[in-house]
Amino acid sequence: MFKIYKLGEFGDFNIETIISLRNSIDFHPVYQRYGGIWSKEKKQLFIDTILNDYDTPKFYFNYFSDSSNPLNSSNKIYAIVDGKQRLEAIFDFLADKFPLSQEFRFYDNENLQLKNLKYSEIAEKHPFILSKFYNYNLDIILIDTDDEDKLEELFLRLNGGEALTNAEKRNAIGGEFNRKVREIVETHNFFTNKLRFNNPRYQYQDLFIKLALTELNDELVSFKNNILYDFIKDNKSFDSNISNVFTKVENNLNEFKECFKDKDPLLSSKGVLPVFYFFYTRHLPENEMFYSFLIEFEEIRKENRKKESSQANPVLVEYDRLNQQGVHLEKSLRLRYKVIEKTFNHFKRFGSLADIQIEEVPNYEDDENIST
Repeated sequence: MFKIYKLGEFGDFNIETIISLRNSIDFHPVYQRYGGIWSKEKKQLFIDTILNDYDTPKFYFNYFSDSSNPLNSSNKIYAIVDGKQRLEAIFDFLADKFPLSQEFRFYDNENLQLKNLKYSEIAEKHPFILSKFYNYNLDIILIDTDDEDKLEELFLRLNGGEALTNAEKRNAIGGEFNRKVREIVETHNFFTNKLRFNNPRYQYQDLFIKLALTELNDELVSFKNNILYDFIKDNKSFDSNISNVFTKVENNLNEFKECFKDKDPLLSSKGVLPVFYFFYTRHLPENEMFYSFLIEFEEIRKENRKKESSQANPVLVEYDRLNQQGVHLEKSLRLRYKVIEKTFNHFKRFGSLADIQIEEVPNYEDDENIST
């Protein structure tokens, strides 16, 4: 089943109506981006568009005409497919989370000074303007379907011109796989407390999927987009094998997280985390020793960057380069793993990295290229 309706066929659908239906809308279906992506300026421009009667793009809602629809995990009537950031701008404005812009002009009466006013201030000083705001009609398209693949395709087509990240496109793949990933990253302490970076565009999901792919293969492998996409697509149904992989990653993260502080600076970049994770889970170092090693490893790399190129350690230079370029390639991941492995062995033996000599840029297939 895949039917599309214009909500206007059932009567006008204005902002006042959308407010009344807020609790009937699922803002977080699995294919959606997280909220909070729009800047204050972009939200201000959207409210300006409404108050000055400009046209706005269509909104697309999944409409659950059948309560048994398998896509309706929230038991609500609607789920937002496209237009989430615009709806959040409306509700944030109503909640006084941002004012009108410094450049705002009300074209119906440019003598009114509305610049920098919040919703509550407009309600107090110029309530008639809010009547116009509430009566602004939204162009709503309803999709009535129980076909997850078609809904996924629609979402990607609608957002094709908005530069979705690869992680967002992968998240739009339907199925139990992505639902389980989202459940884990929203509840596991490693993601909710330990990571220093935020999750506005599915970076946490992206990281977990890479760790799961590592466990599935029992080695560091390429994280190219097509490989990650196929990994999700081929396992949408989430069979017992993938379930076991997910459980293994969760259990490993329960141990791994104990190495780190909340919002730890060592966990500021996701590119190196699969390397840290793979080393830790294969060597099981003492947590305090591993943390001390990572701190000192960061310090010797910082000092190395200050040196003239002729004096800098070429392996540490190459490690830094690979943290920036080709970060998801198999060779890059394995080479950085070898650097971590060799330097940690030196640290474990001597209690410091102060005297370590790393003389050759290593080949990840050759363990002898790094001397300790």
